Amino acid sequence: MKHIGTCLDNIQIALAQIPRNVDSHEDKARAFKIVDEIQEYAHTLEQLVMNPNLRTYLYNLEKAPIDGIRLQAHEVEELLKDLKHMLYILDLYIKNLRDIIRNHSGAWTYKAKQIFIAICHMFNSKKVKLGREYSTAENFKALVRKLLNQWGYKADQLALAIDQKFGGENGELRREFKIALYKMDELKKIVKSEKHLLKFLK
Repeated sequence: MKHIGTCLDNIQIALAQIPRNVDSHEDKARAFKIVDEIQEYAHTLEQLVMNPNLRTYLYNLEKAPIDGIRLQAHEVEELLKDLKHMLYILDLYIKNLRDIIRNHSGAWTYKAKQIFIAICHMFNSKKVKLGREYSTAENFKALVRKLLNQWGYKADQLALAIDQKFGGENGELRREFKIALYKMDELKKIVKSEKHLLKFLK
């Protein structure tokens, strides 16, 4: 679990580094590099989560708890389900982030299009306004900001999803993620990334 936690932590750290402005080619290149790093951690996370031994090790915590951490059978299944679901969410968000960054432009035509989308959204009576306590103008400005900074909004959403699924009381990952379940020789067989393996072996 410790190594799974390392992947989740590093994904959150990388998400926080995505530039808030991707109008220039340099910013786009930097953003894509960060998304590549997130994808690498997602691949390593998948190798660790999908390894059949993980289920066995987690069930062992029910019989012989480590550091006082005891997981009940239903907690093991819930945790495994959450981890697999997180892999699915990561895949969707990474594809979405790439598309948003690729299609974003600092050109006035792009910005005009986003403003037009915001106007249509505001006049669509079926949609709930962003905040009922704000005026139409304030809601409109907030919506335009969100549309023009979609990549940052998506990155924040993903970091929040990790926190909600796996976060503990003090803003860090839950106690279970401090337990090293995989032995070093196992990690060498499971993890394909040499860079991540070196990080795990420290």
